[in-house]
Amino acid sequence: DKVTGEYFYYCNDHLPVSYHGTGDVFASATVGAMMRGHSVSSALKVAVDFTVECIRKTVADENRRFYGVNFEEAIPYYVERLEKFGNTVHFQCRAEEDREKSTSFD
Repeated sequence: DKVTGEYFYYCNDHLPVSYHGTGDVFASATVGAMMRGHSVSSALKVAVDFTVECIRKTVADENRRFYGVNFEEAIPYYVERLEKFGNTVHFQCRAEEDREKSTSFD
């Protein structure tokens, strides 16, 4: 963290396979967790675990594609990880607040 000077790392299983799209899955899962209020470190943990689970689901699929991962099958796991790590915040619709404050020019 540039502000605090802290650093961290997080490890999960190394699977001896390679699939296209795992970076996209990782980035999307990270941003999704951060949008739900997770800290950077918590979001990265969620993203690592989700990405590994996507790979596991793909390896287990006898009809797997040669490209991409079966991320759809791992979405329930992602939701579970989001809830386990908590840090969820609830956002109020900004447009509704602005609409209530707007002045009519009739």
